[in-house]
Amino acid sequence: MSDKNSIVREKSIKQPGSGRQFLNALFFILIIIGIAAAGYFLFLPKKESYTLKSYRYAVVKRENIINSVQASGTLVISKKQIILAPQSGTIKTMKVSEGDSIEKNEQLAVIYSQDLEDNLNEVETSLTKKARSKNNQIMQHKQKEEQFVRYLKKLSEKKLSASENYLSYKRLYNAGAATKKDLETAYNNWKAAQEAITDYKINSDEDLSYYKVTISDLEADINILKEKSAYIKEQINQCKILSPFSGEILEIYGTPGEYISQFSKLMTIADLSRPVVVLKIPENEISFIEKNQKAIISLGSKKYDGYVYKIALKAVESSGNYGSTINVEIHFIKPPDKVIPGSSVSVDILTGVKKNVLYIPRGAYLVTGSEHYAYRIDKNKAEKTEVHFGIMTDMKVEILSGLDEGDTVITSGYQDYINMNEIKLQSKGGKESD
Repeated sequence: MSDKNSIVREKSIKQPGSGRQFLNALFFILIIIGIAAAGYFLFLPKKESYTLKSYRYAVVKRENIINSVQASGTLVISKKQIILAPQSGTIKTMKVSEGDSIEKNEQLAVIYSQDLEDNLNEVETSLTKKARSKNNQIMQHKQKEEQFVRYLKKLSEKKLSASENYLSYKRLYNAGAATKKDLETAYNNWKAAQEAITDYKINSDEDLSYYKVTISDLEADINILKEKSAYIKEQINQCKILSPFSGEILEIYGTPGEYISQFSKLMTIADLSRPVVVLKIPENEISFIEKNQKAIISLGSKKYDGYVYKIALKAVESSGNYGSTINVEIHFIKPPDKVIPGSSVSVDILTGVKKNVLYIPRGAYLVTGSEHYAYRIDKNKAEKTEVHFGIMTDMKVEILSGLDEGDTVITSGYQDYINMNEIKLQSKGGKESD
């Protein structure tokens, strides 16, 4: 029993230094926790703050907004013509310079064609010879006719004498004073005189017909030569280049003394008083456009009234996988005084009016992309608010949702704080947008 008690006593005896070790361990754990807590609070992200010192703002209002299709285009000349050389030859004179204003039928240049001049001389020479031959044939024909008349007169007189002689012998024969042979001889003489007239007429008609045919052929040749002469003269006359309409000289391609081939470019003229604008409208917007719709044409810093004149009947595939476009022609109501063909223009085609819609002025707050936001002002702060925009004009943006009438929003750029949901506003730092 004394052994058991001694064993119990031995188990209950504490080892020297055990309590101190426990306290040291606890203290070490607390230090680690403290260091971890300090690091956590040290590196904990602080709530970001941004104060906007200067900005523009606007109040959401209601108003009618004119809906439009905006497009860029090119200023073209509806009446332009390249003048071609009508014949090959040398530019004899150039009577205009680039930029000159010209009137209809004004002489612009003269081309000298040696080939045409040679052809004309050849035809005129042939024409003179044919005319001379014709005159000779007419004269010979006339002489032949006169000879025919004279000789026919002699034959007629001879026939008349033979006829009288025959009648005389016939009376004598009936009275028994002439023989039958005398009568037959008189008759044969009269018959021979008559046949001589008939034969002569036949031969003379053949001779006279020859002259008539020859004269007729010569007249036909002369008419052909006259037509050729007139044609060549017209070609020579066309070498005096006249302006087909009033306008301006855009380009000149030749100089005096230079040889130029037929149908080569000589100059380009245009009527700059009637320019038009050609737009390429995307196919998804063409349904909004109709003929005679009003258009505002922006050319440089000036604006002009116009209207939709023509809509193409077929689409044209555009480059760069942007889909097809349709050409739309815009005419000026009052064209500019001076235009430069090929200039870039922008056009707003007014397609309708949306009445009593919410809007704010257009400004730098607009960004590209599928997400749109506005910073709505509430006292000295502004909250980021998702909005949906509708139609946009040069001055206004329609608000479909996200803002209410009377809300005030920042309209200056958001680029410095677009990732923040809320910003502070410096007192009196805002200025209302125009």
